[in-house]
Amino acid sequence: MPTLFFDIETRSTVDLEVAGPWRYAADPTTEVLCVGYAVDDNDPRIWIPGDPVPEAFIAAALKPDWRVVAHNFMFERAIATRILQPHHGWPEIPLERQCCTMTLALASALPGALDNAAAALGVPLQKDATATRSCARCRGHCHDANRIFRI
Repeated sequence: MPTLFFDIETRSTVDLEVAGPWRYAADPTTEVLCVGYAVDDNDPRIWIPGDPVPEAFIAAALKPDWRVVAHNFMFERAIATRILQPHHGWPEIPLERQCCTMTLALASALPGALDNAAAALGVPLQKDATATRSCARCRGHCHDANRIFRI
């Protein structure tokens, strides 16, 4: 059974923690910056708006033996439903193929945050500190004319 892992990066003027994933995804200022994904143990890839829909997502939508995994799948599902499908032509991944690692962690009495769950499990791979700092800078405020994006 092939497994597709993915993570969506976005930005918006809307505060995700205040609005929640569906309101955030529906806001016209919310945009997808990129989607990171990998199939099984293959090298990760990046999709950016304007690129063709990755074949892995098409296969996962069409073939019932595929499983699709994300941490906090509710966010990915909201973004896919409100942005990737209608604006970028992505296929809908059937609900029965979706697997949320955050839900699995919480159901096992582990922390919901990915880095904290990994630490609690003693997983030797942790977030790259340099990459985390770089992402933190990117998640700061980006100014575009009179708008401020929180990413």
